Amino acid sequence: MANRVVLITGASSGVGYALALAFARRGDHVCVTARRVDRLAELEQAVKALPGHGEFLAIAADVTDRAAVQSAVDQAVARWGRLDVVVANAGVGQRGSIADSNWDDLETLLRTNIDGVLHTIRAGVPALRAAGGGQIVIISSVVAGMIAPYAAAYSASKTFVSNLAPSMRLELEVDNIGVTDVQLGRVATEFSERR
Repeated sequence: MANRVVLITGASSGVGYALALAFARRGDHVCVTARRVDRLAELEQAVKALPGHGEFLAIAADVTDRAAVQSAVDQAVARWGRLDVVVANAGVGQRGSIADSNWDDLETLLRTNIDGVLHTIRAGVPALRAAGGGQIVIISSVVAGMIAPYAAAYSASKTFVSNLAPSMRLELEVDNIGVTDVQLGRVATEFSERR
C-alpha cells in the first residue's frame, strides 16, 4: 500500500527515529510523538532531506498521558483521513533491585512501558477499524519472559506487552488488524546509556 499513514511513539531517538526515517523514505505519511521536542525537530529535518519522502507531523506527547496519545491519533487522522499502522515504540529502561530501586524510577518504567503501550493501542484501534484494518507493531525485548536480576522490572514490563500482542492479534483479527510483537536484542542506540 502506497502512502500509508503511520503513527510512531518514542521517535526522538533510537529505533523510533530510525523507523520514522524508514517509513518516510518509502513515501509513507508519518506522525511521530516524543517528549523531546528538540529531537523531533532534528528528525523533521532528516525526513525533509530524504528524496521522495512522505508528509511528516511531529507532536510533543508523553505516552503516559492517555489524552496526549489520543490527541496525536486524532491529529494524524484529521490531517490524512485515516491511520494504517501504529507502532508502540516508546519505552524506557531501568536497572536495579526491585526492593532498593527508587520508586519514581520504577513508576516511570511501568507507566511508560505498560500504560504507554495500552494508551497507544486503545487510541489507535478505533482509527484502524475506521480505515478497514491495519497493523499494530509493539516494540518489546528479548528479555520478555526472562529471569533478569537487577532488570526484573524492565523484563516484567516487556513480558506484559509481549503477552498482550498475541491476545490482541486474536481479538482484532475480525477487524482485519494485525498485531506484531518485535522482541529486539541490544541495539546500538542511546537507550542503554539512559536507563
